[in-house]
This record gives sequence, C-alpha cells and structure tokens, in this order.
Amino acid sequence: FRPAQSRSTTDLRLRIRGELAPEPERGFRGLGRTEAIRYACQSFGSAPSPGTDPPESSSASQTVRRRRVHFVVPALDIYIADDAGLLTPLQVEAVALHEIGHALGMKRHSPVPVDLMYAAPTARIYGSAGDPVLDQLTDEDINSFISLYRLPNGMIYQASVPEAADGAGRSGAPPDGPPVLEMAPHVDSAEGFEVRVPLGWTRVPSAYGLYAANGPIWDHDASLEIFLWPHPTIDDYLARYAEPLFRGSRLLAESPTSIDGRDALRIIIESPREAVVKDFTFVELGDGRVMIILCESPVATARQWTPWFDASLESLEVWRGSERSTSGDSG
Repeated sequence: FRPAQSRSTTDLRLRIRGELAPEPERGFRGLGRTEAIRYACQSFGSAPSPGTDPPESSSASQTVRRRRVHFVVPALDIYIADDAGLLTPLQVEAVALHEIGHALGMKRHSPVPVDLMYAAPTARIYGSAGDPVLDQLTDEDINSFISLYRLPNGMIYQASVPEAADGAGRSGAPPDGPPVLEMAPHVDSAEGFEVRVPLGWTRVPSAYGLYAANGPIWDHDASLEIFLWPHPTIDDYLARYAEPLFRGSRLLAESPTSIDGRDALRIIIESPREAVVKDFTFVELGDGRVMIILCESPVATARQWTPWFDASLESLEVWRGSERSTSGDSG
C-alpha cells in the first residue's frame, strides 16, 4: 500500500466514521464494512476458442488460457463507537485490518476464532463480544491467503469435512471418569503463564493468550480461552466491557475469589441465544493487566464440564518476571 496524494488517484479509501456502528441484525453491531465486496471480482476477456490453444506443455498456454481479473473494492468503512462507547485505537486498527483482508480478496471469513479474518467480523474485538483484539494476521490467515492466490482465476472452491472424520462420537459431554489433563503444559512466555488443558484438546496460541477446544477449533463443544488485556483492575475492565460481555444473558453465579494470591472475580452466565454457559474468571495481575479466563460449554453438559475446567485452572501458573508460582485456588 502507498498513501495517495489525492482522492482521484486512490484505489482504496479507508473511511473512519465518527459515529455509532450500525446494527444490521439485533444484538450485532458491524464495526467495519467493505464496500461492494460481493461484486468485487471482475473478469475481463474470454476463454480461448476450442482448438486454438497451444499444447499443455507450452509455456505460452498459460498466457492464452489466463483471463484478466480485476479485484475492485472502492472503500472500507470503520466505525469508532459501539454500545459501550468509543473504541480504542487498537480496536480501530484491528477492525481496519480485518476489512483490509477483505480488500485483498478474502470475501468470506475464517471459522477459526483466533484468526483476524474470523467468521464474525467483530467477534475478536473488545467491546463487541469481549474477546481480545488481534492486530496481525495469524499463520492460518496467511495460509488462507496463500491458498486463495494459488487458485486459478474464476474458480469457485467449496469444501466440507465429512461428519465421521470431524469429531465423530462427540456427544457434547466429557469422557466418563475424573478429568485428565495433557502432561505437557501450554507455555506462553510472552504473556507469562502456562496451563495444562484437557487431554486431546486442540490448542491454538493467539496474539494475547490461548484458545483450546475439545475438537476442531471451528466445530467443538467445550472450549477454554485465556487472554490478557491492559486494565489496572477488574472493576476498570468491567466498567468498559461488562455490557457487551453479558448482554442478553442470564446471571447464574457471581463470587469473589483469588488465584495465586491475586484478587479475582468469577461470573457465570447462560446465553440463551447461543445455548451455552460461559464461566468467566477475571484476575488482577498487579502489573496493569487483567487476565480473563473464559470456559464455555453447552447448557446441557455445563455441570459435567465444570470439573475439567476447574482442573485446568488449578494447573495455571502465572509468572512474576522470571519467577513462577502455581495458582492454588481455582475459585
């Protein structure tokens, strides 16, 4: 990308709108919009006539067979406010990066929650769904673009995973017996913690922590997410994000607790719209950050998953600099 000197020489315009983001459907605000993305890919020219193209072995055949394709996205709209108030600069940047991903040719979304191009455009943006901002493409995002650009022009690609090959036999409930965790912990040296997740779970590092689930990231029953965000206290964090976090949910339990000697707060809610129970633990780290732990499972099996989540939280180690200390209380 190069900054344009004038609007007349601009191929792509990024419009920052100082207004409340629109609500295209109830309970969902779209913080960004890519103009005319549905009609962005235009093909010029025609396919070669039968019998006129060179042999397949000829290098010239690639030129003859190829059509000229022009990908046009006139503008991206970024809104800087949601129901909770003004977005932070990091949030605005994250929304802009997501929309630029569309401008680069990714018409659809990723099914992987930690990707910048995740299926719900605002799902990874604080203030919309309470999840952490992603400010860069993940490896999965990059691989998606590489795969996209390798497809021949004009190709329509559809794929599905057979049900038998994708978590067959999962009933939504954990295995019988006591919780069993992975022997090797997930270690996040950048954020300063390590944790053991249930045996066999998929682990995907994110820009601000970890996302783990009992199946493919895009199709699972239970999940555990840990992320950290720069807020000095739990009250300060919730003052900004409680409304979008808990909107439309039913409070099941709320109690103060502690993890590794730090003040913590546990809030459990039920989301009727998603038919899931969300078990939040907010931890003040004392260094200007709050750790958010989100355990999510179907309503019907939430009680069965609770011991598994508790076992993982009991394995959580938070580091003070180079020193490590084990959390002896999961709440």
